[in-house]
Amino acid sequence: MGYFNECKPFTGLIAASLYEPLDSADAASLAAHLEACPHCKKEAEALKGFVEALPHEPVVFEGDLLPVIREKLREEASSGSRGWLHSFGLRPAYWAVAAMLPLAVLGYVLLPMMDNAGPQAPMQAVVGDTTIQDVLAESDMLVSQRAFGPALAMLEAQRDALTGHAEVGRLQQAIADLEFNHLRRYPEAYAAYMTLQGDYWQTFRENSEHSARLNLLAEAREYNFEPLYTLDAAVDRDRADAFPQLEGIVARHEGQALAWRAVEAMQDIALREMGLDPATAAPELRIAALEMLSEESANGAVAAHMNLALGDTYRNEYNNTGKARDHYRQVLQSGIEQLAQQAERSLTELADAR
Repeated sequence: MGYFNECKPFTGLIAASLYEPLDSADAASLAAHLEACPHCKKEAEALKGFVEALPHEPVVFEGDLLPVIREKLREEASSGSRGWLHSFGLRPAYWAVAAMLPLAVLGYVLLPMMDNAGPQAPMQAVVGDTTIQDVLAESDMLVSQRAFGPALAMLEAQRDALTGHAEVGRLQQAIADLEFNHLRRYPEAYAAYMTLQGDYWQTFRENSEHSARLNLLAEAREYNFEPLYTLDAAVDRDRADAFPQLEGIVARHEGQALAWRAVEAMQDIALREMGLDPATAAPELRIAALEMLSEESANGAVAAHMNLALGDTYRNEYNNTGKARDHYRQVLQSGIEQLAQQAERSLTELADAR
C-alpha cells in the first residue's frame, strides 16, 4: 500500500482522532484502514503515545503545537522533574519512529493545515506567529533536555512544510547536525548533509564544517560507517582501552578524515585525563596534549599525524616557523607518503616565504 496515495487521506483523520471523537463514518473508515495498513497503524499508536504524554488538561489546538511543548518544559523546569521530554529523548524506540516517519507527530498536525494556508510572509514559520528562529530555539531547548526525538520531528515537519522558503536550509542544517552530533545515526546524517549540499547550497557553503563532515561520512560510508561507531565506543572508555582502537583507525585510514577524527579523539581523551574539558580547553593546552601524545606514541602513523597537526598549528596560528619546520621534518622521516608530501609542500612554502 503506497503511503502517499492510499494512506495520505487518513493522516488528517489520525491527527483529529487524538483530540476529539470522529463521526461514525470517519471512525469506521479509519478503523478499516488501520486494520489493513500496518504502516498507518504503527504511526497512529506512536502518535497516541506522544499525545498521552502531554498535559492532561484539555488543550485547544489553534494551529501551533510549539506553545504546548513550551508549557510542558516550563512545568518540568519549575518542578525539577525529568519528565516526559527527558524520557522521550532517552528512549530509542520513540526517536526511531520519529525518524522513520517523515511527518511524525507534528507533521500529522501541522502539514495538513498548510495545504490551504496560502502564501507566508518572509521568515514566518509553518503555523501561528512562530518564526524559523523560534523553531531553532525550540529545537535547541529540546536538545538540552535530551529530547532528541521531538526535536527531530519538529524540525522535519517545519522543513517539509516550508519547502521553497529562503531560510529553510537552516532547518535542514539543524537536522543534519542533530543526526551527527546527538543521535549519531551516521547513514541518516550522511543523507541529511547530502540534502543540505544539494538542495540548500548557500547554507551548506556558509560553514566549512559541513564539507568536512560530509567528507568524513563519505569515507566512513565505504565501510558501512563502522569506523565511526568504533570511534564512538572508544571515546567513552579510558585511555588504555581506547587508544589501541583509535590507533588502529589511524593506521587503516592514513591521511584520511577518519584518521584525523581518531587523532582528535585521542587528544580529547588526553585532555580529560588532565582534568580539562576538551570543548573549552585553551589552544595552548590542546597543543601540549598533542606534543605529549606525539612523544609517547610508539605508533609511527599516529605520531606522523600528530606532528603534521602540530606543524600546521605552529605555522598558521602562532606564526612559529621554527617549531613548524621541526614537526614537518619529523613527518618526512615517518615514511608515510601522503603525509610526507603534505609536510614537504609546507616546508617549501615556508622557504619561499622567507
